[in-house]
Amino acid sequence: MTSFFKASHVKKEFCMKSLANFFWIAALGAAIVFSMAGCASAPAETGTVALTVNPGPNQSVIVIQRQSQMAGAIIPMDVWVDGEKVGPSIPNGGTAQIIIPNGEHSIHAGSSNADRGKEIKFSVNGEAIFFSAKPQMGILSARFSLTQTGKRRL
Repeated sequence: MTSFFKASHVKKEFCMKSLANFFWIAALGAAIVFSMAGCASAPAETGTVALTVNPGPNQSVIVIQRQSQMAGAIIPMDVWVDGEKVGPSIPNGGTAQIIIPNGEHSIHAGSSNADRGKEIKFSVNGEAIFFSAKPQMGILSARFSLTQTGKRRL
């Protein structure tokens, strides 16, 4: 009987250690998740981004700010205006400013032309129009969603 008691005591001690380890791992996982939640940046707002380009007469500016996030940070983000790719890829947390002629336009963003987000149509006339871009994970690849965050007169 003594050997049975010792064996059950060992099992009970092993279970208690496993349970304690589980709680430590769960607490560590929760700390990682909560710390990553603070890594996202705010979207571009109308008055917060200084223009670094000088549009001429009959021109406007598109300002696109890619939100800084852990998820999707290494995925390149390209921008298409009126169906044509403009500029280099925008890095995680980066901003792009694109001079366009006044008038009606469309814009979308993605990691490739085939893998793009929803197209947004807009009209500008001597204005700066602001968009915020956020990566969204899909089943096979990532997409970027653009949101218009403001417009101001140049």
